[in-house]
Amino acid sequence: MNEDSRFSGSLQRILRFLLRVLSIGCIGAVLLNHINLNRPPTLAVDCQGNLSHLMTGLLIYTTDNDDVAPPHFSFDGPNEQSAFIKETSPYVARANLFLCPQEQFDQTSIQESTGKDLISSKMDYSHCFSLKKVIPGFKNGHRLLNLNQISDLANTPYLRDSTHELSDEGPRSPHGIEFMVGFLDGHVVPQHLAKESKEY
Repeated sequence: MNEDSRFSGSLQRILRFLLRVLSIGCIGAVLLNHINLNRPPTLAVDCQGNLSHLMTGLLIYTTDNDDVAPPHFSFDGPNEQSAFIKETSPYVARANLFLCPQEQFDQTSIQESTGKDLISSKMDYSHCFSLKKVIPGFKNGHRLLNLNQISDLANTPYLRDSTHELSDEGPRSPHGIEFMVGFLDGHVVPQHLAKESKEY
């Protein structure tokens, strides 16, 4: 009987200990969930989604136009950027997909804190500078980008976040050191752009 009572007492202590651990774990899970719910949502994911929609729209556009992308590039100036938006808009579900959610959030915050209206952009994404090497005859004024002539669409960047600011570490996007980059096969990934990078 003595052994049974000792075993019973040990079992009770173990069960009490396990119940305490379980209770602490449950309380921790509830608190962690509460903290995550109150954390501001990341706008980088929304930005990646917007750029994915734009890249899908571009692929549909090229399907309708003999695999040729629109001959308008943001690095050629604001008029060309407007022409790009006009030409691709029928292939994009909503006009706000041309805008980076983080960039818009930052501008709204600045406007609210300073009371000054900022010039709003029609498109927060830029064409990648490396396209100048990909387009045959670019230096001579040619702007036709034929996807059939590109051997590796998955490694050819097309659109990216615009540069938000320059720092000692390199260019920064609205999301920090990572830029959302859309490739000609349609996929979008965050990339760190080195200061000396000529790829984007």
